[in-house]
Amino acid sequence: MGEYAKRKKDGAEVKIGTCNQMYYCTLKDRHSVEYDFDYEQTYYWRLPMMGDYTQAGEGEAFDWRSSSATCINSDRLWQLLKEQDGAKAESNMRKYSKSTQVVLPTGVIFSIKCLHGFLLPNIKSEDIEYGAQFNGKRSDIRISYIRTKGDSVDVAVECVHCGTSWLLSVEELEKVAKYTYNVKKDPNKPMWASNIEIREEYYCKELIQAIKAEIKDYIKERKSRK
Repeated sequence: MGEYAKRKKDGAEVKIGTCNQMYYCTLKDRHSVEYDFDYEQTYYWRLPMMGDYTQAGEGEAFDWRSSSATCINSDRLWQLLKEQDGAKAESNMRKYSKSTQVVLPTGVIFSIKCLHGFLLPNIKSEDIEYGAQFNGKRSDIRISYIRTKGDSVDVAVECVHCGTSWLLSVEELEKVAKYTYNVKKDPNKPMWASNIEIREEYYCKELIQAIKAEIKDYIKERKSRK
């Protein structure tokens, strides 16, 4: 069910989200609209676009799945989860991870736990000769939303392949932030050159700072109402 609000600056009715998912509304955007937010309920807010605070209902929803700025270090996330869950980390990962589908050329579809590149699936069957192995290990975990519920504020990170998500504090988020790389051709080198690739660096630090600013504003407002 779509959620609509009246934009304060011009009185226009704008869509801010669907149910508790504020796809078009950041924490700061909530000041720009007239809407009866029940802050004791859970809301998932659109990420601030690295300092570009758009008015609610203007522009497109932030595509965190494809933005390099939302990448985190999945190895650090797995290490953090192991620190939190201890000996149960691997069993919890296998128990709670969502499934994804693998299609064989013959049309057979397997539903298999994603495991996000952290672990290999346990495959034991007389029909599978070698089982599972990594062929270019890859994890793709991105910062997805800010979650609020009463005085509790977290940041959701999500596997883009299966949708499994984890809630992190800002402090934990900063621990798993990282530089990510995009490999591309160097237009200044001839095609025959042996080294024709360069790396561009991206960092989600700017996005994290914007997230922290919005969370700080939210917490301050909550305290002032008490």
